[in-house]
Parts: sequence; structure tokens; C-alpha cells
Amino acid sequence: VELDLSQNLFTAGDIFSLDAAVKNYTGEDWVNSRLFVALEIQDSFWFAPSWTSNGIDFYSLDLVSGEHEAVPILEPFEWPEGTGSFYGLNFYGLMTDETMTNMLGEMDVVTFSYVGE
Repeated sequence: VELDLSQNLFTAGDIFSLDAAVKNYTGEDWVNSRLFVALEIQDSFWFAPSWTSNGIDFYSLDLVSGEHEAVPILEPFEWPEGTGSFYGLNFYGLMTDETMTNMLGEMDVVTFSYVGE
């Protein structure tokens, strides 16, 4: 998994978006695999696509060996005014098999911050 965040430091008016690029070069098809994307905020985790912090959530994907797929996680939006400032937020992305016991490929982490007026 490779996470693609539009930038790493946001201020009011910046465009925020997040995609996950999933690549399968294992020689085996991935059927009903799980893509996890989590936002960490002060030791709490929020899981996409529902952004729940009560349990986990994930995307289910089938990916034939040799293929890749771009998964939109957060559609582009304009960072709002009046948000204050926060540093060191993390998005984590990883794939597992259907049983969620074996990681497929590598995990990615992107860190971002936002600065208000």
C-alpha cells in the first residue's frame, strides 16, 4: 500500500485529499482482501471508510496478480479556517488477507499537520 496525501502541512484554503495505491505483484490473486486505512489522533484510531473509532472498518478488494488499483480514501476538500493547529497526525495503510491474519505487501505511514491562524 502506498498512501498519497496531497501535502503534509495544511493551512486554511489548502486542498486535502488522500488516496491509497494498492499493487499486487505477488504472483497470486488477492480475493476478498482487506485494505485498512486508519487515522491516528493522540493514540486513538479512526478507520475508513466509516471513520469509526469503535472497532475497525476496511475496504474489501479483489486484485489480480500484476494489477494495481487506486482507492480514493478522502475526496478533495478545502481545509477550513478556524481549526487551530495540530502536529503529528498519522495515516496508516495496509492490506491483509480475508482472515486478517496475513499482511499482503507493505504498510505505509504518512504524517501531516495543520496550522491555523
